[in-house]
Formats: sequence, C-alpha cells, structure tokens
Amino acid sequence: MVAVGKYYRSYDDSRDVNKAEFSSVPNLQEIFIPRQYKGPNQNYFADIAILVTTKTFTISQRVQPVCVDWGLNYASELSNLSSSSYGHVTGWGFTSEDANPSEELRELRLPLVTREQCSLNLPEDYEVYFTYDKFCAGYLNKSVGICKGDAGSGLMLKHNDRYYITGIVSIGVRSSTGGCDSQQYGLYTSVYKYLEEFILDKISRFKPDNTKIDQLNENCILPKHPENGQWSVINSTLLQEPGESVTSGTAINLTCDESYTLDGPTFIQCKTGKWDDTIGICLTMCPTLISTSFITFTCINNNNNNCINPTHGTIATLKCAPFYENLDLDRNPFITCQNGRWSSQIPTCVPGAQCVCNTYGEKFPAINFKVAAGKSLENFEDSRDSEAQYSDLEDIFVPREYRGYTRRYRADIAILITKTPFTITEKVQLACLDWNNKYFNEFNYLEVKGYCYHQLSTKTDPNFDTSYYTYDKLCSGYINSDKATTLIVHGNNVTRSDYPWQVAIYRTNATKKELICGGTLINQRIILTAAHCVTDDEGNKLSKELFIVAAGKYYRDFDHPADKGAQFSTLIDVSVASQYQGYLQNYLGDIAVLITENSFILSKTVEPICIDWNDKYETQFFKPETSG
Repeated sequence: MVAVGKYYRSYDDSRDVNKAEFSSVPNLQEIFIPRQYKGPNQNYFADIAILVTTKTFTISQRVQPVCVDWGLNYASELSNLSSSSYGHVTGWGFTSEDANPSEELRELRLPLVTREQCSLNLPEDYEVYFTYDKFCAGYLNKSVGICKGDAGSGLMLKHNDRYYITGIVSIGVRSSTGGCDSQQYGLYTSVYKYLEEFILDKISRFKPDNTKIDQLNENCILPKHPENGQWSVINSTLLQEPGESVTSGTAINLTCDESYTLDGPTFIQCKTGKWDDTIGICLTMCPTLISTSFITFTCINNNNNNCINPTHGTIATLKCAPFYENLDLDRNPFITCQNGRWSSQIPTCVPGAQCVCNTYGEKFPAINFKVAAGKSLENFEDSRDSEAQYSDLEDIFVPREYRGYTRRYRADIAILITKTPFTITEKVQLACLDWNNKYFNEFNYLEVKGYCYHQLSTKTDPNFDTSYYTYDKLCSGYINSDKATTLIVHGNNVTRSDYPWQVAIYRTNATKKELICGGTLINQRIILTAAHCVTDDEGNKLSKELFIVAAGKYYRDFDHPADKGAQFSTLIDVSVASQYQGYLQNYLGDIAVLITENSFILSKTVEPICIDWNDKYETQFFKPETSG
C-alpha cells in the first residue's frame, strides 16, 4: 500500500486525515524493475523501481510531483562536483543506528562526494556495491546519514528554486552490531542512468485518467493563511486547511488580526482552476497621528490622506502650526510607517524666532513662552541636558515697524527678557556685541548694501521687486562671477550613472508627454523639484494626474528606445511650500515635494541623493568660492 501527503509514520494517524491519500497494493496497476536487477547477486546493480497506481492523486500543497531533468541540463554536476553540491533526502528511517524509527517525516541535507573520494573511504567489503550506476553522498565520522527505513526515498538537488530527483537511496554501510553506520557515506542509484530506457518508457505508456485530470483542473488549492491573519471558506461548515482542494466557485473571506490591516481584496473566488485575485497580506499598523494646535499630520497612502491606523509604507508629512517651528522638521518633514513603527520619533514644534508675534506683527503674551540655555537636545525635559537652565519670560520687545509678512518681514528682530537670570557656565556664555561699531566700519555696510542692491536690481532680473530687499537686510553670493562654474547652457555632457538621482518630470496632454522640469530623488518615492514646475503662475497646484516622472533617464524624449533602464511612475501627491504664491510673492518658497505611486528600484542609474539632515556641511556653503 502506498500513501502520498503523509507526515506521520503510522498508517492511520488521525492527524493525517483529509490530507493524505492512499492506494493499496492490490490496486497498483503495475510494478516495474529493470531486467538487470538481481539483488545481492549483482551487488544491487539497477536498484530502482517504478510503481504505477490505478488512482490519480489530487495535487495539493502537500502532494506534488518532483521535477525530472529530462533534458539532462544538470547531469554533468554528478561528474563535476563542487563544494556547493548538496542533496536533500526525506524519510521515516531510524534516528539512531539500531532503532527508534521517526514518527514524523524528517529531512537530511547531504554533500555529494566524488567517486575517487568515495572509493578511497568506503569499507573494503562495500566497494563491490559501488557500481557504475551509483553515486556517493554523506559525511564521514559525523554521526549523520541514511538508515533503515530510508531506502527507496529520493535524493533531490535544487536548481533555480526547483527540486529535481537525482538519486534513489540504495545502500548504507552497516555497523558491527548490524545497524546502520552513521559514520559512513551512503550509496544512491543515479536516476540519470535510467531516464530513457526505463523511466521515460513507462511514463509514455501510463498516463493519468484524462477525465479526472480535467475535473481536477477546475479545482483550486486553498492558499496559506496570511501571516497575522486568516481566511474562511464562505458558506462552509467544514474546517478546511491550506493545501486542500476546493471546487470551482468556492470563495474565501480574508481577515486580519487586531492591530493589522489587510492590503488586498477581502474576497477571492476559485474560477476554473485559478483564484481570481492574489491573496493579500496583513500589514502592521503604526500608532494613529492626531493633529494638534502645534503640529498637523497628513498621511499619504494610495487610498486616503488621514493618519488613522496607518499601514506599513505610509508616508506622513509633518508641519508645524503657524508661529511654531522645529529645525529638524524643516529639514525633513517626512516619517514612514515601517513594520508598526514610525521611522523616527514624533518631533515637538515650539515657538520660533518670528513666532512671538501673529501674522500681522502683534505680540503674543510673554506667559506663552519658556526659554532654555545650555541645551544640546531637542526635547524640553531631556534628562541628558543636566546642565541646561530654564526661565519664563518677563517681557517681549518687538520693533514698532515690524508687521510680519505684510511688510516683507522688515525689522524681523525681537528682544526677550527672562524672569530668571542665567548662570554663566561652560555651556552658558554671552555673545559679544559690537556696541562701538568697531567692526561696522570695516564691514563697509553702506557700500555692500549699495552694491548688492545694484546687482539685484540690474543684473539678476530687470523686474526684480526690490521691496523684498528691505533696508535692514544683507545679501551674499555671486552674480556673473568667473569664479562660478558654467550653467547647463554651454555645459558638458555626462555619462550614464554620473547623476543617478536626476529625475525627469513630464507633463502630459492629449498628444504627447513634454519634459518641463528636472527633479532630485531623495528616497525611492520622494522627489524634490521647484514649485513653479507643478503650479500655475499664481502658485495654485495643478492636478497630479498631469505629471509622469522618470528616473534613470539619459535622453530627453519620454519613450527614447535607448533608455532601457528608465523607470516611470505617476504621482499620488504634490506638496508645495505654504508661502509659495508664484510671481505674486516673487517666487518665494519655490520648492515642491512629489510622492510617486511606484517605488523606484535602486540601480546603477537610479539612486537617491544624500541630504545633510544634521547641517554638518551647511556652513561650507557660505564660504568664498564654494560652488556646486
């Protein structure tokens, strides 16, 4: 009697019910052995057999045929063994040399051994069994090997994620007590020696019942339960498990455990041998983010923008409320939900330099604020700031002419008076002020102001609104300097992969896709670009459906045939700096963040740019002769 889909050794083990299938020996249609096989009289040469059942077994997760290398694509491996040549054997054989058959199916991973090494180490009285149709596998002196009860099992080699039957367990060396010697190699009949004249001949003569196969082809195999979730068969009172076969028309309902959410369809149905959709996965949810009067959260997922029960991969955009700020948040306003946790701690927004006043320059009450000196860490009460000193404010002084944005932030300075004097320490020191204007004259303030005004008004842009350049501001930088490198105009061609973070931004219309701007990839889904690329002249955002972005591009044309490694994506979100109003505000805040629908695959020509989140190199940008 033979059984397939068995896990437990006992024939009628209740744990194998509805999973194993049986075919009794009287119902075997044929048993074939090679004509050369004569048992010990021929030293177990041709020790291989074929059993043909009258029953067609149902293919399931636990019952599947092994691959056979009919094309002899891997046959040479047996004669050219390497250190990575390993085979897998399964069985219920003895777990010790003389007794204790395994009650559960066990697996053994064994190295294949060259004929020379095997001949050299086999016991002398076993050399006669090492016939030309055998090969050798196993370990020496490691107490690991095949034993009684494993004979007839297949030895499989893995090629390209598929298992191919390569040998049949034939002979193991016996110990002095009559049991198996686990210190010795085992001998296996090579399947390759019998493929054409023996196995292929029987395969061609005996085929499964086509009627049964057609019926089985209409069935589906119940899939594995999703991790952290489960499915149930609709309108069924039976307890069914993965790997079982169900008829066409069967539907299953998928649910996830608490604190997980399903990414995929809730229902899938078996239709003519295939499920009509892919089973989803249960994703861990991150803590819900709720906006406050100090900070707002916007979550970007393919389905919604709220931050309630966000799933893995959700990108949250954080923004301090008006008159509050966080320097780290200004540098990187994004956090990502990763396996149930946000990628970084939720920051705290605190009043900023301009935030002691409202939009129109009117002061907030001093009681709203607290100041700290000698701090190194962001959190207000971080225990590691043992030398920090704190104080409430007694008063706030703002210049009378300060009116916030209505006057282009002219006179943007304030004085805060603390209630408690700070103690001068190593970490709390006073800054020096040039009360006597000793260095003011060296600076030549008026000359610098006049030169800067002239350059901005005449050489930068004839239409430049000089009202932004109020009398109390300074400027810096080069205009038309020979110390600066050339622009793209008259620039140099680059080679592929020189700038793998460069992104092409195309605007679509009815007839074509037009390249309108460039962008910079800062991670696999986030692109920085200019706000005017994705807005109208007054700073109103255009529909994200108008744009397609491409990474890994070299040629300008959207569908250039030579751009074989280019990757494309539509957008799911476009964010523009809040102060950007196009030409109405002289292009102040001309920056935008694009979120792609697809994650770009990193390669030699697609890589994100580095960002100096910690301002390590910020001061270098303002040194003379710095260029980029």
